[in-house]
Amino acid sequence: MNPPFQAVQKSFAADRSPADTRYCAGCHDPISLFAGAKDIHNLSLAAPGMQEGVSCVVCHSISHVDQRGNADYVLTPPTRYLGEAGTGVTKRVSDFLIRAYPRQHLADYDRNILRTAEFCGACHKQFIPEALNRFGSNPAQNQFDEWRQSHWNHPDAPEKTLSCRDCHMRLVPDSRDPGAGEAGDLRRAADDRAHRHHGTIATNLFMPAVLKLPHWEEQYRLTEEWIKGETVLPEIAHLWPAGPVAPLEILAPANATPGDTIELRVVVKNQKAGHNFITGPLDFLRAWVHLRVHDADGHLLAEWGGIDPLTREIFDEPGVIHKPGRPRDAGTLVFEGLPVDEAGQILRRHELWRKAGGTGNRVLFPRYADKQTYRLALPAATRGPLTITADLNFRRYRQEFLNLMLPSMESDSGVFQPTITKGSATATLALASATPTPAAPVVTAP
Repeated sequence: MNPPFQAVQKSFAADRSPADTRYCAGCHDPISLFAGAKDIHNLSLAAPGMQEGVSCVVCHSISHVDQRGNADYVLTPPTRYLGEAGTGVTKRVSDFLIRAYPRQHLADYDRNILRTAEFCGACHKQFIPEALNRFGSNPAQNQFDEWRQSHWNHPDAPEKTLSCRDCHMRLVPDSRDPGAGEAGDLRRAADDRAHRHHGTIATNLFMPAVLKLPHWEEQYRLTEEWIKGETVLPEIAHLWPAGPVAPLEILAPANATPGDTIELRVVVKNQKAGHNFITGPLDFLRAWVHLRVHDADGHLLAEWGGIDPLTREIFDEPGVIHKPGRPRDAGTLVFEGLPVDEAGQILRRHELWRKAGGTGNRVLFPRYADKQTYRLALPAATRGPLTITADLNFRRYRQEFLNLMLPSMESDSGVFQPTITKGSATATLALASATPTPAAPVVTAP
Protein backbone atom coordinates (compact mmCIF):
# COMPACT_ATOMS: atom_id res chain seq x y z
CA MET A 1 0.00 0.00 0.00
CA ASN A 2 1.23 3.45 -0.94
CA PRO A 3 3.18 4.91 2.06
CA PRO A 4 2.14 8.55 1.43
CA PHE A 5 -1.53 7.50 1.45
CA GLN A 6 -1.05 5.57 4.67
CA ALA A 7 0.70 8.52 6.31
CA VAL A 8 -2.10 10.92 5.36
CA GLN A 9 -4.77 8.43 6.45
CA LYS A 10 -3.08 8.01 9.83
CA SER A 11 -2.97 11.79 10.27
CA PHE A 12 -6.64 12.04 9.24
CA ALA A 13 -7.70 9.40 11.78
CA ALA A 14 -5.72 11.10 14.56
CA ASP A 15 -7.17 14.53 13.76
CA ARG A 16 -10.77 13.31 13.34
CA SER A 17 -11.64 9.63 13.78
CA PRO A 18 -10.89 6.30 12.06
CA ALA A 19 -14.45 6.19 10.70
CA ASP A 20 -13.95 9.51 8.88
CA THR A 21 -11.22 7.93 6.74
CA ARG A 22 -13.97 6.11 4.82
CA TYR A 23 -14.02 9.26 2.69
CA CYS A 24 -10.57 8.34 1.34
CA ALA A 25 -11.00 4.58 1.36
CA GLY A 26 -13.65 4.38 -1.35
CA CYS A 27 -11.00 5.10 -3.95
CA HIS A 28 -7.70 4.34 -2.20
CA ASP A 29 -8.44 1.36 0.04
CA PRO A 30 -11.79 -0.20 -0.96
CA ILE A 31 -10.87 -3.65 0.38
CA SER A 32 -10.54 -2.34 3.93
CA LEU A 33 -13.62 -0.17 3.50
CA PHE A 34 -15.91 -3.01 2.43
CA ALA A 35 -14.39 -5.30 5.04
CA GLY A 36 -15.54 -2.83 7.72
CA ALA A 37 -12.01 -1.93 8.81
CA LYS A 38 -12.49 1.86 8.76
CA ASP A 39 -13.96 1.79 12.22
CA ILE A 40 -13.21 3.41 15.56
CA HIS A 41 -12.42 -0.01 17.01
CA ASN A 42 -9.75 -0.73 14.38
CA LEU A 43 -6.93 1.74 14.83
CA SER A 44 -4.82 0.06 12.12
CA LEU A 45 -7.55 0.91 9.56
CA ALA A 46 -6.47 -2.21 7.64
CA ALA A 47 -8.02 -5.51 6.64
CA PRO A 48 -6.54 -8.73 5.24
CA GLY A 49 -5.82 -8.22 1.55
CA MET A 50 -5.65 -4.43 1.77
CA GLN A 51 -2.14 -4.47 0.28
CA GLU A 52 -3.76 -5.21 -3.07
CA GLY A 53 -5.02 -1.63 -3.09
CA VAL A 54 -7.46 -1.11 -5.95
CA SER A 55 -7.50 -4.71 -7.14
CA CYS A 56 -8.90 -6.35 -10.28
CA VAL A 57 -12.03 -7.48 -8.45
CA VAL A 58 -12.76 -3.99 -7.10
CA CYS A 59 -12.94 -2.28 -10.50
CA HIS A 60 -14.59 -5.20 -12.28
CA SER A 61 -17.29 -5.53 -9.59
CA ILE A 62 -18.54 -1.96 -10.04
CA SER A 63 -21.97 -2.09 -11.64
CA HIS A 64 -23.14 1.54 -11.48
CA VAL A 65 -21.56 4.98 -11.03
CA ASP A 66 -22.79 8.50 -10.46
CA GLN A 67 -21.04 11.47 -12.05
CA ARG A 68 -20.78 13.25 -8.70
CA GLY A 69 -17.51 11.42 -8.00
CA ASN A 70 -16.11 10.80 -4.51
CA ALA A 71 -16.38 7.01 -5.01
CA ASP A 72 -20.11 7.23 -5.71
CA TYR A 73 -20.40 3.75 -7.17
CA VAL A 74 -22.29 0.51 -6.61
CA LEU A 75 -20.20 -2.61 -6.11
CA THR A 76 -21.94 -5.91 -6.85
CA PRO A 77 -20.32 -9.07 -5.42
CA PRO A 78 -19.69 -11.68 -8.14
CA THR A 79 -21.07 -15.20 -8.18
CA ARG A 80 -18.30 -17.55 -7.10
CA TYR A 81 -17.40 -20.60 -9.11
CA LEU A 82 -17.03 -23.92 -7.34
CA GLY A 83 -13.75 -23.90 -5.42
CA GLU A 84 -12.85 -20.33 -6.36
CA ALA A 85 -11.70 -19.49 -2.83
CA GLY A 86 -9.78 -22.73 -2.45
CA THR A 87 -6.15 -23.69 -2.97
CA GLY A 88 -4.25 -26.42 -4.75
CA VAL A 89 -6.36 -28.88 -6.74
CA THR A 90 -9.60 -27.14 -5.73
CA LYS A 91 -8.38 -23.83 -7.15
CA ARG A 92 -7.23 -25.51 -10.37
CA VAL A 93 -10.69 -27.02 -10.79
CA SER A 94 -12.22 -23.57 -10.34
CA ASP A 95 -9.86 -22.07 -12.93
CA PHE A 96 -10.81 -24.85 -15.36
CA LEU A 97 -14.52 -24.15 -14.85
CA ILE A 98 -14.02 -20.45 -15.53
CA ARG A 99 -12.29 -21.28 -18.83
CA ALA A 100 -14.81 -23.97 -19.77
CA TYR A 101 -17.89 -21.96 -18.79
CA PRO A 102 -16.90 -18.27 -18.91
CA ARG A 103 -20.39 -16.79 -19.33
CA GLN A 104 -20.97 -16.27 -15.61
CA HIS A 105 -17.48 -14.82 -15.19
CA LEU A 106 -18.13 -12.35 -18.03
CA ALA A 107 -21.55 -11.44 -16.65
CA ASP A 108 -19.98 -10.60 -13.28
CA TYR A 109 -16.81 -8.85 -14.44
CA ASP A 110 -17.18 -7.59 -18.03
CA ARG A 111 -19.77 -4.86 -17.74
CA ASN A 112 -20.11 -2.19 -20.43
CA ILE A 113 -19.69 0.53 -17.83
CA LEU A 114 -15.98 -0.36 -17.70
CA ARG A 115 -15.61 1.05 -21.22
CA THR A 116 -16.84 4.54 -20.27
CA ALA A 117 -15.10 7.64 -19.00
CA GLU A 118 -17.88 7.97 -16.43
CA PHE A 119 -16.59 4.78 -14.82
CA CYS A 120 -13.20 6.42 -14.26
CA GLY A 121 -14.92 9.60 -13.11
CA ALA A 122 -16.33 7.80 -10.08
CA CYS A 123 -12.93 8.27 -8.45
CA HIS A 124 -11.30 10.84 -10.73
CA LYS A 125 -13.72 13.55 -9.65
CA GLN A 126 -13.52 14.79 -6.09
CA PHE A 127 -15.04 17.44 -3.88
CA ILE A 128 -14.73 18.19 -0.18
CA PRO A 129 -18.25 18.12 1.32
CA GLU A 130 -19.31 20.44 4.10
CA ALA A 131 -19.75 17.46 6.38
CA LEU A 132 -16.01 16.84 6.05
CA ASN A 133 -14.39 20.28 6.15
CA ARG A 134 -17.14 21.82 8.35
CA PHE A 135 -16.97 24.96 6.22
CA GLY A 136 -18.69 24.43 2.85
CA SER A 137 -18.51 22.25 -0.23
CA ASN A 138 -15.23 22.80 -2.07
CA PRO A 139 -13.96 21.37 -5.38
CA ALA A 140 -10.84 19.21 -5.51
CA GLN A 141 -9.16 17.23 -8.29
CA ASN A 142 -11.42 16.51 -11.25
CA GLN A 143 -9.87 14.82 -14.27
CA PHE A 144 -13.29 13.70 -15.51
CA ASP A 145 -14.76 17.16 -16.09
CA GLU A 146 -11.43 18.52 -17.37
CA TRP A 147 -11.57 15.83 -20.07
CA ARG A 148 -15.33 16.16 -20.64
CA GLN A 149 -15.03 19.88 -21.41
CA SER A 150 -11.94 19.50 -23.63
CA HIS A 151 -11.40 19.00 -27.36
CA TRP A 152 -10.66 15.32 -26.73
CA ASN A 153 -14.34 14.63 -26.06
CA HIS A 154 -16.75 14.61 -29.02
CA PRO A 155 -20.13 13.24 -27.84
CA ASP A 156 -21.54 13.43 -31.38
CA ALA A 157 -18.43 12.04 -33.09
CA PRO A 158 -17.09 9.06 -31.12
CA GLU A 159 -14.53 8.32 -33.84
CA LYS A 160 -12.79 11.60 -32.88
CA THR A 161 -12.97 11.01 -29.12
CA LEU A 162 -10.09 9.84 -26.97
CA SER A 163 -11.05 8.84 -23.44
CA CYS A 164 -9.21 7.59 -20.38
CA ARG A 165 -8.57 3.99 -21.37
CA ASP A 166 -7.48 4.86 -24.92
CA CYS A 167 -4.35 6.45 -23.47
CA HIS A 168 -3.86 4.99 -19.99
CA MET A 169 -4.79 1.39 -20.89
CA ARG A 170 -2.97 0.87 -24.18
CA LEU A 171 -3.51 -2.17 -26.36
CA VAL A 172 -1.07 -5.07 -25.99
CA PRO A 173 -0.82 -6.75 -29.42
CA ASP A 174 -0.24 -10.43 -30.21
CA SER A 175 -1.87 -11.30 -26.90
CA ARG A 176 -2.40 -14.86 -25.67
CA ASP A 177 -4.68 -13.60 -22.92
CA PRO A 178 -8.08 -15.37 -22.91
CA GLY A 179 -9.70 -11.95 -22.84
CA ALA A 180 -8.06 -10.80 -26.09
CA GLY A 181 -10.32 -9.16 -28.63
CA GLU A 182 -13.23 -6.80 -28.03
CA ALA A 183 -16.18 -6.38 -30.34
CA GLY A 184 -17.81 -3.57 -28.37
CA ASP A 185 -15.07 -0.99 -28.96
CA LEU A 186 -15.13 1.40 -31.93
CA ARG A 187 -11.45 0.79 -32.70
CA ARG A 188 -11.39 -2.91 -31.80
CA ALA A 189 -12.52 -6.25 -33.18
CA ALA A 190 -13.37 -9.57 -31.57
CA ASP A 191 -10.39 -11.17 -33.32
CA ASP A 192 -7.81 -8.38 -32.98
CA ARG A 193 -5.63 -10.56 -30.70
CA ALA A 194 -5.04 -7.67 -28.30
CA HIS A 195 -5.94 -6.89 -24.71
CA ARG A 196 -5.75 -3.72 -22.67
CA HIS A 197 -2.74 -3.16 -20.46
CA HIS A 198 -3.91 -2.97 -16.86
CA GLY A 199 -0.91 -1.09 -15.45
CA THR A 200 -2.90 2.15 -15.87
CA ILE A 201 0.27 3.97 -16.90
CA ALA A 202 0.36 7.59 -15.73
CA THR A 203 2.93 9.57 -13.71
CA ASN A 204 3.61 7.71 -10.46
CA LEU A 205 7.19 6.64 -11.14
CA PHE A 206 8.32 6.86 -7.53
CA MET A 207 6.08 4.32 -5.77
CA PRO A 208 6.93 1.31 -7.99
CA ALA A 209 10.60 1.82 -7.14
CA VAL A 210 9.88 2.20 -3.41
CA LEU A 211 7.50 -0.77 -3.08
CA LYS A 212 9.30 -3.10 -5.51
CA LEU A 213 6.27 -5.28 -6.13
CA PRO A 214 6.51 -8.06 -8.74
CA HIS A 215 7.25 -6.67 -12.23
CA TRP A 216 7.87 -3.19 -10.85
CA GLU A 217 10.74 -2.65 -13.29
CA GLU A 218 8.37 -2.87 -16.26
CA GLN A 219 5.91 -0.47 -14.61
CA TYR A 220 8.78 1.94 -13.97
CA ARG A 221 10.01 1.72 -17.58
CA LEU A 222 6.59 2.32 -19.10
CA THR A 223 5.87 5.19 -16.70
CA GLU A 224 9.19 6.88 -17.42
CA GLU A 225 8.52 6.63 -21.18
CA TRP A 226 5.07 8.11 -20.59
CA ILE A 227 6.34 11.08 -18.60
CA LYS A 228 9.03 11.82 -21.21
CA GLY A 229 6.47 11.76 -24.03
CA GLU A 230 8.17 8.78 -25.69
CA THR A 231 5.12 6.50 -25.62
CA VAL A 232 3.79 5.55 -29.07
CA LEU A 233 0.27 4.10 -29.30
CA PRO A 234 -0.37 2.98 -32.90
CA GLU A 235 -4.10 2.50 -32.36
CA ILE A 236 -4.62 6.23 -31.64
CA ALA A 237 -1.62 7.73 -33.47
CA HIS A 238 -3.96 9.50 -35.93
CA LEU A 239 -5.47 11.46 -33.03
CA TRP A 240 -2.74 11.63 -30.39
CA PRO A 241 0.33 13.59 -31.57
CA ALA A 242 3.87 12.32 -31.11
CA GLY A 243 6.38 14.06 -28.88
CA PRO A 244 6.31 15.68 -25.44
CA VAL A 245 3.07 16.00 -23.51
CA ALA A 246 3.85 19.67 -22.83
CA PRO A 247 6.45 21.09 -25.26
CA LEU A 248 8.49 24.19 -24.44
CA GLU A 249 9.56 27.17 -26.51
CA ILE A 250 12.16 29.83 -25.63
CA LEU A 251 11.48 33.36 -26.85
CA ALA A 252 14.66 35.44 -26.76
CA PRO A 253 15.78 38.68 -28.42
CA ALA A 254 17.71 38.30 -31.68
CA ASN A 255 20.79 39.87 -30.13
CA ALA A 256 21.96 41.87 -27.16
CA THR A 257 24.96 43.84 -25.94
CA PRO A 258 27.07 43.15 -22.83
CA GLY A 259 25.73 45.33 -20.05
CA ASP A 260 22.13 45.04 -21.26
CA THR A 261 19.27 43.65 -19.20
CA ILE A 262 17.60 41.01 -21.36
CA GLU A 263 14.18 39.40 -21.12
CA LEU A 264 13.69 35.71 -21.86
CA ARG A 265 10.30 34.05 -22.08
CA VAL A 266 9.57 30.34 -21.79
CA VAL A 267 6.24 29.10 -23.16
CA VAL A 268 4.74 25.73 -22.15
CA LYS A 269 1.72 24.24 -23.96
CA ASN A 270 -0.53 21.37 -22.89
CA GLN A 271 -0.33 19.46 -26.16
CA LYS A 272 -1.30 15.89 -25.29
CA ALA A 273 -2.82 15.54 -21.82
CA GLY A 274 -6.50 14.64 -21.93
CA HIS A 275 -7.07 16.83 -18.87
CA ASN A 276 -5.31 19.73 -17.21
CA PHE A 277 -1.54 19.81 -17.01
CA ILE A 278 -0.85 19.17 -14.22
CA THR A 279 -3.84 17.36 -12.72
CA GLY A 280 -4.56 15.37 -9.59
CA PRO A 281 -3.51 16.40 -6.08
CA LEU A 282 -1.85 19.70 -6.99
CA ASP A 283 -0.15 19.94 -3.61
CA PHE A 284 1.72 16.70 -4.44
CA LEU A 285 2.62 17.00 -8.11
CA ARG A 286 5.23 19.42 -9.41
CA ALA A 287 6.12 20.33 -12.98
CA TRP A 288 8.45 23.28 -13.41
CA VAL A 289 10.86 25.03 -15.76
CA HIS A 290 14.59 24.72 -15.09
CA LEU A 291 16.26 27.53 -17.07
CA ARG A 292 20.01 28.09 -17.45
CA VAL A 293 22.04 30.68 -19.34
CA HIS A 294 25.71 30.01 -20.20
CA ASP A 295 28.23 32.31 -21.89
CA ALA A 296 30.60 31.36 -24.72
CA ASP A 297 33.09 29.92 -22.23
CA GLY A 298 30.48 27.67 -20.61
CA HIS A 299 30.20 29.76 -17.46
CA LEU A 300 26.77 29.73 -15.81
CA LEU A 301 25.38 33.28 -15.83
CA ALA A 302 21.95 32.57 -14.36
CA GLU A 303 19.75 29.70 -13.22
CA TRP A 304 16.12 29.37 -12.23
CA GLY A 305 14.32 26.19 -11.13
CA GLY A 306 17.21 24.04 -9.95
CA ILE A 307 17.13 21.68 -6.97
CA ASP A 308 18.52 22.93 -3.67
CA PRO A 309 21.22 20.46 -2.55
CA LEU A 310 20.24 20.66 1.13
CA THR A 311 16.44 20.62 1.14
CA ARG A 312 16.03 18.98 -2.31
CA GLU A 313 13.27 21.48 -2.99
CA ILE A 314 12.88 23.62 -6.12
CA PHE A 315 14.60 27.01 -5.96
CA ASP A 316 13.41 30.12 -7.80
CA GLU A 317 16.98 31.29 -8.00
CA PRO A 318 20.00 29.90 -6.12
CA GLY A 319 19.42 30.28 -2.38
CA VAL A 320 15.72 31.18 -2.72
CA ILE A 321 13.42 28.17 -2.23
CA HIS A 322 10.28 28.37 -4.35
CA LYS A 323 7.13 29.32 -2.45
CA PRO A 324 3.62 29.73 -3.91
CA GLY A 325 2.18 33.21 -3.83
CA ARG A 326 5.13 35.13 -5.26
CA PRO A 327 4.46 37.60 -8.11
CA ARG A 328 3.70 35.79 -11.36
CA ASP A 329 7.02 36.54 -13.08
CA ALA A 330 9.17 36.15 -9.97
CA GLY A 331 11.32 33.05 -9.91
CA THR A 332 10.51 30.18 -12.23
CA LEU A 333 7.34 28.74 -13.75
CA VAL A 334 5.90 26.04 -11.48
CA PHE A 335 2.64 24.23 -12.18
CA GLU A 336 1.13 23.60 -8.75
CA GLY A 337 -1.55 24.46 -6.24
CA LEU A 338 -1.92 24.27 -2.48
CA PRO A 339 -5.05 23.79 -0.35
CA VAL A 340 -5.89 26.25 2.44
CA ASP A 341 -8.12 25.98 5.48
CA GLU A 342 -10.94 28.34 6.48
CA ALA A 343 -8.39 30.76 7.97
CA GLY A 344 -6.41 30.86 4.73
CA GLN A 345 -3.51 28.85 6.15
CA ILE A 346 -1.74 26.51 3.72
CA LEU A 347 -2.32 22.82 4.42
CA ARG A 348 1.17 21.44 3.81
CA ARG A 349 0.46 17.86 4.90
CA HIS A 350 -2.43 17.14 2.49
CA GLU A 351 -5.06 17.62 5.21
CA LEU A 352 -7.89 17.75 2.69
CA TRP A 353 -10.49 17.15 5.39
CA ARG A 354 -9.82 20.78 6.37
CA LYS A 355 -9.69 22.21 2.84
CA ALA A 356 -11.82 25.33 2.33
CA GLY A 357 -10.08 26.73 -0.75
CA GLY A 358 -6.80 26.88 -2.63
CA THR A 359 -3.93 29.21 -3.46
CA GLY A 360 -1.26 29.46 -6.11
CA ASN A 361 -3.10 27.25 -8.61
CA ARG A 362 -1.32 27.26 -11.96
CA VAL A 363 -2.34 24.63 -14.51
CA LEU A 364 -2.95 24.34 -18.25
CA PHE A 365 -6.28 23.31 -19.76
CA PRO A 366 -5.87 21.05 -22.84
CA ARG A 367 -4.32 22.96 -25.78
CA TYR A 368 -3.72 26.06 -23.65
CA ALA A 369 -0.31 27.60 -22.95
CA ASP A 370 1.36 29.69 -20.27
CA LYS A 371 4.59 31.65 -20.17
CA GLN A 372 7.10 33.01 -17.69
CA THR A 373 9.42 36.00 -18.11
CA TYR A 374 13.00 35.81 -16.86
CA ARG A 375 15.23 38.90 -16.62
CA LEU A 376 19.02 38.88 -16.63
CA ALA A 377 21.50 41.76 -16.37
CA LEU A 378 24.51 40.82 -18.50
CA PRO A 379 27.92 41.67 -17.06
CA ALA A 380 29.88 44.11 -19.23
CA ALA A 381 32.57 41.50 -19.90
CA THR A 382 30.16 38.76 -21.07
CA ARG A 383 31.36 36.81 -24.11
CA GLY A 384 28.77 35.59 -26.56
CA PRO A 385 26.97 33.83 -27.95
CA LEU A 386 24.80 32.85 -25.00
CA THR A 387 23.30 29.36 -24.78
CA ILE A 388 19.86 29.21 -23.17
CA THR A 389 18.52 25.83 -22.04
CA ALA A 390 15.05 25.14 -20.64
CA ASP A 391 13.85 21.82 -19.21
CA LEU A 392 10.33 21.02 -18.07
CA ASN A 393 10.92 18.78 -15.07
CA PHE A 394 8.48 16.63 -13.14
CA ARG A 395 8.23 15.09 -9.69
CA ARG A 396 5.38 13.05 -8.29
CA TYR A 397 5.56 14.53 -4.78
CA ARG A 398 6.32 17.95 -3.38
CA GLN A 399 9.54 17.39 -1.49
CA GLU A 400 8.35 19.46 1.47
CA PHE A 401 5.44 17.03 1.94
CA LEU A 402 7.77 14.02 1.97
CA ASN A 403 10.13 15.76 4.40
CA LEU A 404 7.22 16.51 6.77
CA MET A 405 5.21 13.29 6.55
CA LEU A 406 7.70 10.58 5.57
CA PRO A 407 11.13 11.92 6.54
CA SER A 408 12.83 8.51 6.49
CA MET A 409 11.00 6.78 3.62
CA GLU A 410 13.60 7.61 0.99
CA SER A 411 16.62 6.69 3.10
CA ASP A 412 14.95 3.54 4.46
CA SER A 413 14.00 2.30 0.99
CA GLY A 414 17.24 3.44 -0.61
CA VAL A 415 15.16 5.12 -3.33
CA PHE A 416 15.20 8.90 -3.61
CA GLN A 417 12.53 10.70 -5.55
CA PRO A 418 13.65 11.08 -9.17
CA THR A 419 13.31 14.20 -11.27
CA ILE A 420 12.21 13.37 -14.82
CA THR A 421 12.62 15.79 -17.71
CA LYS A 422 9.42 15.93 -19.75
CA GLY A 423 10.83 18.10 -22.52
CA SER A 424 13.63 20.53 -23.37
CA ALA A 425 14.34 23.52 -25.57
CA THR A 426 17.48 25.48 -26.42
CA ALA A 427 18.16 28.86 -27.96
CA THR A 428 21.24 30.90 -28.86
CA LEU A 429 21.57 34.64 -28.31
CA ALA A 430 24.24 36.56 -30.20
CA LEU A 431 26.06 39.34 -28.37
CA ALA A 432 27.17 42.45 -30.23
CA SER A 433 30.47 44.02 -29.25
CA ALA A 434 30.04 46.95 -26.94
CA THR A 435 30.79 50.09 -28.97
CA PRO A 436 33.10 52.43 -27.08
CA THR A 437 31.87 56.00 -26.64
CA PRO A 438 33.75 58.26 -29.09
CA ALA A 439 36.16 60.63 -27.42
CA ALA A 440 35.28 64.32 -27.55
CA PRO A 441 37.27 66.20 -30.25
CA VAL A 442 40.29 68.10 -29.00
CA VAL A 443 40.26 71.76 -30.01
CA THR A 444 43.67 73.41 -30.16
CA ALA A 445 43.81 77.14 -29.57
CA PRO A 446 45.38 79.08 -32.43
